[in-house]
This record gives sequence, C-alpha cells and structure tokens, in this order.
Amino acid sequence: MARLVLLSGHIGSGKSTLAGRLRDRFGCEVVGTRAMLEARLPAGPAPTREQLQQFGASLDSRTRWRWLAEELSRPVGQLADDAVLIVDAVRRGEQVDAIREAFGSRVSHVQSIRCDAPIWHSVVFQELLTGCVSHYRDMPHLPRRTGGLIVLCWHPTRRGSSAT
Repeated sequence: MARLVLLSGHIGSGKSTLAGRLRDRFGCEVVGTRAMLEARLPAGPAPTREQLQQFGASLDSRTRWRWLAEELSRPVGQLADDAVLIVDAVRRGEQVDAIREAFGSRVSHVQSIRCDAPIWHSVVFQELLTGCVSHYRDMPHLPRRTGGLIVLCWHPTRRGSSAT
C-alpha cells in the first residue's frame, strides 16, 4: 500500500508549494482536499474558501471526520506499494486520526509553518518517503493525539534557492 503524507498548516504557509516540490523532487502523487470537496458539491458557481470550509466542517461532523479517509481509499488503491501520495491538506487532528485509523503506520503528518529563514531538510523527506523518519517534534499547541508530527519550518515564497 502507498505511503500517505498529510500536509497541514495555516493559509499561506506553503502547503501547496511544498506539495509541488515533493512531487517534482521525489515523484510523489498529489491530491488536493479542495478538489475533493468541490467534487461533492452540486454544480454551480465556484465556491468561496469560506463556503468550502463550512462544507468541510459539515462533512467532518456528519462522518465523524472519516470522509477524507474514505475519499483517499480510491487514489491509494490505484498506486503502487512503493508510491507516495501527498494530501494537500488536512485541517483537523481528528482527520489525521481517521486517516491513521484507516491506513495505519503508512501515514505521516507534516505541519508547514512559515518562517523567516529558508529551511529544507531533504534528508528528513527522504526518510519520510521511505518510512524511516526519526526526526519527530510535536508542536505544543497541537493535540498530543497527532503524534508522529513532523514540523517543517521554511520560507515558501523564496524563489530560486536550492533545496539541499
């Protein structure tokens, strides 16, 4: 079964940029929760970010945070066992818990935080993608149940810098 890397972080923290870099550098597949939410909405005008957040919260409530794990079953089932699927992005610790319950130890969670200095730890990502991550650090403001959280502090808007 493919590995899953769940990205989370505030708006503008570089989650999508990070997902794109992981795709480009390591050949990962990327799925976006925005597209998953939009696919569940009736046809009509494009929803606003706030409308998608409200709809997502409603799905979380109705499915006890399991809707995302259920949606991920399809792309995960179509990938090779050694593939990596990046999920851009999870919003709640309960979603992470439901995905871990569904997919077990093949799930890693990366919290993207905007910082002043660019930091890119490719060794951590190589270990993350091969399932040998040993560089865990919990954020004190996040629930302990998210254990195994990798915190990546980087500057997502810096262009042209090399990733080492």
